[in-house]
Amino acid sequence: FKNVHSGELLQKIQNKVACSAGSACHASGNQVSSVLLAMNVPMDYARGTLRLSVGPMTTIDEIDKAACIIVEEVKRQLNLHDS
Repeated sequence: FKNVHSGELLQKIQNKVACSAGSACHASGNQVSSVLLAMNVPMDYARGTLRLSVGPMTTIDEIDKAACIIVEEVKRQLNLHDS
């Protein structure tokens, strides 16, 4: 998400959505993924990435609910930064 910091986003949604702010090998730091860097993802987007996983038991409704939670928090953060 452009102009959103994944760590801040993760803090707000971690009890509602199973996600992380990066791969396991980057879990201890605030580094941007080497894959995103190799893909030339702009830093203002790369800093706002989340890693989401689904499994065979994940339902469409759960995915929709997670998407709504994430979108609402991103909107909230962007509104705070614009104020």
